[in-house]
Amino acid sequence: MLTVVGIGFIIAAIAGILGFSVAIGAFFAGLVFSRDQKAVKMEASFIPLYEFFTPFFFITIGLDIEITSLDRSFPLAFVLLAAAVIGKMLAIGIPLWILKDLPTALLVGASMVPRAEIAMVVMQKGDQSGKDVLPPELFSGMALVSIATCAFAPLSVRFMLLRWPQKKIK
Repeated sequence: MLTVVGIGFIIAAIAGILGFSVAIGAFFAGLVFSRDQKAVKMEASFIPLYEFFTPFFFITIGLDIEITSLDRSFPLAFVLLAAAVIGKMLAIGIPLWILKDLPTALLVGASMVPRAEIAMVVMQKGDQSGKDVLPPELFSGMALVSIATCAFAPLSVRFMLLRWPQKKIK
């Protein structure tokens, strides 16, 4: 287990050295070990740690928001939210509509709309770089988009599943 974790950290660190997000390195480390059945079983043992530490990440995001920037960030948040929803719905929805049908396209598109961890990791890195790199209004606006997409996407998906029940796979 320590070997897998150690190699995962090395891959993540190499990605950081190359200028990529450490999250990208962690993603590639996951890909490397995804074929190893022992590593996949071990991954399940990390779920409690993930569930424990995730709230701390979002608490940090909330603490980084400048309250005075919130009122100025709402117009930007609406634009970013529209771009997030429309972009995901078109990018995912059009190919699925062509290959399958409209209800499936809308359902999968809506399921893909939430943006949280990676978007906020990128925004947090920008915020740490200073206000000249990332204005507080943009950071706050993106945090509002993350909150909105994570709150409303599940409600949309639930509505669609009730409206268009999926066929059971035999």
